[in-house]
Amino acid sequence: MAFQPRVFEQILADMVAYVRANTNLTDFRVGSMIRTILEASALEDDEQYHQMVQLLFDFRFSTATGTDLDERAADFNLQRLKATQSVGKVRFRNGALVTSELSFNTLAAAVSITVDDVSEFSTTGFPYNIRIGEGTADVEDVAVSALNTITGVLTVAALTNPHSAGDRVTEISGSQQTIASGTQVQVPAGSSNEPFVYQTTEKGTIALGDYQSNLVSVIATTGGSFGNIGASKITEFTGGVPFTGALVVNPLSTGGGRDEETDRAFRDRIKLHLQALGRGTPKALEGGITGIEDPVTGQRVVTAKLIENFMTEEHLLYIDDGTGFTPTTVILATSSLNGAVGIGVGTVTLNDASNFPSSGKIIIVTAVTGTDEPEVLEYTSKNGNILTLATNTTATHLNGDVVRLVDDLGLAEEGQNFFQATNFPVRRNTIAVYDNSSGVFELQTEGTDYFFNRTNGQLQYSGSGLPVGTRVVLAYTYYTGLFAQAQKVLNGDPNDPISYPGLAAAGTIIYIDTPTIRAISVIISISVANGEDEAEIKEDVQIVIENYLDSRTIGENVILAQIIDLVMEVDGVTNAKITSPTADLTILEDELPKSFNSSGTSLVTVL
Repeated sequence: MAFQPRVFEQILADMVAYVRANTNLTDFRVGSMIRTILEASALEDDEQYHQMVQLLFDFRFSTATGTDLDERAADFNLQRLKATQSVGKVRFRNGALVTSELSFNTLAAAVSITVDDVSEFSTTGFPYNIRIGEGTADVEDVAVSALNTITGVLTVAALTNPHSAGDRVTEISGSQQTIASGTQVQVPAGSSNEPFVYQTTEKGTIALGDYQSNLVSVIATTGGSFGNIGASKITEFTGGVPFTGALVVNPLSTGGGRDEETDRAFRDRIKLHLQALGRGTPKALEGGITGIEDPVTGQRVVTAKLIENFMTEEHLLYIDDGTGFTPTTVILATSSLNGAVGIGVGTVTLNDASNFPSSGKIIIVTAVTGTDEPEVLEYTSKNGNILTLATNTTATHLNGDVVRLVDDLGLAEEGQNFFQATNFPVRRNTIAVYDNSSGVFELQTEGTDYFFNRTNGQLQYSGSGLPVGTRVVLAYTYYTGLFAQAQKVLNGDPNDPISYPGLAAAGTIIYIDTPTIRAISVIISISVANGEDEAEIKEDVQIVIENYLDSRTIGENVILAQIIDLVMEVDGVTNAKITSPTADLTILEDELPKSFNSSGTSLVTVL
């Protein structure tokens, strides 16, 4: 029999009927002694029924909320996704420097320039130096010998490079400025918001003579979508300035901040997890990948979409962390010989060995077909661009021959077909496989000589296998960070099958990939109530639309009606009309909509 909760009136009526039928009592009017006693008992029973109903709700994840939902999810080893912090870039500026901009284009060899404002440039102490074109490829320092404060013309030594109107011109003075990692900056408080604080995660440097620093990474000190702000909003330091005249600004929008997972979203993810248990379905794979984190960076997958390709049998699982991220990779270093190398030489000199580790193995590959043989060599130390070899060379090599760092898979057993790369997953179209099965090292052909599984680094040779003693070496580029973590969770890790057993069915090749970013431009006109701050409301509307676009998942369409609904919820907005786009946007299955272009500039315009 199903559990049927009862209410106070039902309980009291049954109690009165029972006592009336089994005793001589007759006074059951409101206020009588026996009715009051029965009412007290019925109230207790009613409360017990209420608690039992609440227990049923709290122990069903479909109805539980808050901490009760968290506890139910813990039974399935799931945790609510916490709020993530917004990230972005800032530049520090030296406001104590005298600086302006070129008024006109200037040709190379010119001996005078015109700037927009010379009022603060030195009128004595000639010659002194200025820097022209900071941040451009044609930046140069020149000496100033005279200045006309009326026309804004500086007489300078002949320019080496041409420069464009708007290029920065700065008087070189002071010293290099260093801004420590951990410096806190903020969006100033407004009439409707408290200051919002970000912290730098790397050192910033303003070189002597430069007006502004390199781009410096910042992260919000608190999580949430509120940290996703537009360009030029971070303009203050939280404490004292790091040096006299220090300024700060974010040239691009910040992004990646997400609110804590809501009960509804968490409940949907639990359902997806349960539906996915023990199955290799698309939903199982998407659900198994969503929410995983890179243990080093803290990045996590917030959206995943599987696209099955039955023509190539190479299936793709697109992932994103909510920011349209670019995967991090490591390239096994490549350079070339700086000078010919003869037989019996103990060192080789490269044109650039900066990306080579202190020791390892290399292959020298001829740059001119048929002139010399490839050779695999081990080196034990590096001094600048010079590699010291463990054994002397046994072949000659030409100046300019390619030198590649390789992953040495060792010597083959007789008939061995399978080998395991050290690093994976491997980036598409970067694998190069060399072996000396013919007596000399030769580049093998993928699809003919071997098959390489980029997901787990497994190399399989065609045919009956390699002769005993064959050496196999690989050169490639491999993924790290969240991308690599997702691929290990999906396909498993042959080196750690306990921690990473894999989600995909055996024999199924599914590659992790990142979606194509679809930059969405939105132009919207709004009406504002009388007496409201129009500029502030326009900024709020812009952020609302940016957050809507940036929260779309892979392949999720952009619906104009949803944008209008969100905009109309902004306080002070009385009307809104989207002029572009004119219709809902269909987002392809491998696309991810975003509100910014490739340079990070918002494409949302509020009129």
